[in-house]
Amino acid sequence: MLYVKIPKEIRDYEEKMFLGLSLRQMFWGGLSLTLGVATYLLSSKVFGIGTQICSYIVMVIVFPTFACGYIKINDMYCDKYVKIYIKYRFGQQQFLYKNYQTERRSKNASKGIKKIKEYEE
Repeated sequence: MLYVKIPKEIRDYEEKMFLGLSLRQMFWGGLSLTLGVATYLLSSKVFGIGTQICSYIVMVIVFPTFACGYIKINDMYCDKYVKIYIKYRFGQQQFLYKNYQTERRSKNASKGIKKIKEYEE
């Protein structure tokens, strides 16, 4: 018999592409692997940093990219959560509400008052 695991919530479903990884996980995993190898080669061969320190540098650089594909915060992947957090933290936090009908009425009312004043004079 063939069994298929069905998630309780349809939004939790992710299509698996290769080796049980989703497309998102493959992209971020590949990017983190590429960054890790490039960072290691650059820091050890070009700058001559020791192997142990070089591995710490690689971990610091690779973890954020790896987290974007695998870690969920509040049912959102890390990259989307960070994007929303940055918009909230550094963007406009107060939104002004303009009621255009009230604005038009007040402009029309002020015109009417001017006409009345002109008439009285």
